[in-house]
Amino acid sequence: GAGIYYWNAAKWVKISGDSEAAFNVTAELDDDYTATAANDLILFTTTAGRRLTLPTTGIPVGKKLYISDIGPYGVSLYPNTALRDTNNSIVWSGFPVTIVYIGNGKWQVLNVLM
Repeated sequence: GAGIYYWNAAKWVKISGDSEAAFNVTAELDDDYTATAANDLILFTTTAGRRLTLPTTGIPVGKKLYISDIGPYGVSLYPNTALRDTNNSIVWSGFPVTIVYIGNGKWQVLNVLM
């Protein structure tokens, strides 16, 4: 990848530039869950309606969360006041969404594949 390297007499070693950041994926969830700044992809397999609580502080603007549910029930995004657009407050089974933190305690749903 791009960056600055040096030769250590055996191989090129990266000292700066783009790094491979961890992409944190949850285990399959079948319970209410509270997202954190460390989450990237949150997976649900619901057997009942579930709630995903969104953080509203300590999140960098532009942080994206990818949310997927493959169970027969939806996942409500909570609290409703954390959503800029409350028309897309449920992640339905088979229709993953991407949300982005836009600041001031608000998240925006970027896509709803329905």
